[in-house]
Amino acid sequence: MENLEPLIVEINNITNNEYKFTLKSATLFEDADFCVIEIFYRDGVILSKTIKEKVESKILELAPKSFRYEIKYIKKFISEEQIKSDIEDLMKKNHTSIAFEVSQVQSNDMSFDIIVKVDTLAIKHAKKKQLSEIIKKYLEDLYEDYTFNCELLEERVFIEESNEKVIEAVEEEDPYEKRIINFADTAAIVGDIFEGPAIYIADIAGKTDEIIVCGKVKNIKFIQVEKKQNSTENDENTAENDNNEEKVVQKDEEIKSFRTLFKFNLDGFTGSIGCSINCNASNKSKLEQLKDNDVVAVKGKIFKNNFNALALKVSSLEYCKLPDTFEEYIAYKIEKPYYEFVKPEPIVVYHQDDLLSFAEEKTVPKYLQDKTFVC
Repeated sequence: MENLEPLIVEINNITNNEYKFTLKSATLFEDADFCVIEIFYRDGVILSKTIKEKVESKILELAPKSFRYEIKYIKKFISEEQIKSDIEDLMKKNHTSIAFEVSQVQSNDMSFDIIVKVDTLAIKHAKKKQLSEIIKKYLEDLYEDYTFNCELLEERVFIEESNEKVIEAVEEEDPYEKRIINFADTAAIVGDIFEGPAIYIADIAGKTDEIIVCGKVKNIKFIQVEKKQNSTENDENTAENDNNEEKVVQKDEEIKSFRTLFKFNLDGFTGSIGCSINCNASNKSKLEQLKDNDVVAVKGKIFKNNFNALALKVSSLEYCKLPDTFEEYIAYKIEKPYYEFVKPEPIVVYHQDDLLSFAEEKTVPKYLQDKTFVC
């Protein structure tokens, strides 16, 4: 088949080069005296029926008369602006440390010549990574029918900063949502019955609302604590006062009020915490039945005792059954799907000279000479 390039020039002339026709292929079937011509036209325009008829008429006029022709029009989605956008996407995704600017994208039929400006501080790094070959291969994978030539040009590149920073929303996982223990078969001891799940004892710090924890009872003891007569505030080391069940003891002819506390340690899977319950006539018999290693769930509020350690003021207590096996859930920090850029500032060092060292030349260690540091 003869060279059809002059024919492409002609159809561009009659359409004022509005569609930028280029030849994709011309396949000749000699046995059938039949030829298929595929022609690209640029994206962003509508190829009307009138234009198609005009182009086909010109092709049939100039092409050899001994063949029948089928003409196919293929929209050329590639453009200079699209190539520039593709390169920018590649650089932002895989080469964020290289300051660059796509200086030129020039179309030459089925090939494109590209010039990319690379900042002076990054040019060695870009050449070492063979950035021009990376860009070329990336574009050829996107557009199989085209060839690309890419050249790196060393030049200072200044990127204008945008005040608007678009960041993809990241749903960070709340570690406490999965750091829980489910217990079952509950039976009330003190207070109202409640349901789980319980949180890890290791996670109680900073909790202000009522919490639920579970574990085994250890170091049970009943103690008596003197009640302050002139204080309207409750002692934070104990449970709430039960004014109706105060035990009055006479000592040295002075009448003093006492209350009984039930204290124990709760040993869980992830730690231990001290607990205290205000003991009275209605719950004392039930509390006396508790033994070391009994499995319980506890509901109450956190406070700090006299030793500045976290303790639990119990409002409800119940027997329960814990899982046979336990594996602590660890929530790892989620990696963000975007990069955050920081601009290094020049290091400023202040040094006060004395009279003897004034105007002396300062020596710079050899390992610091001619080097740029980014911290």
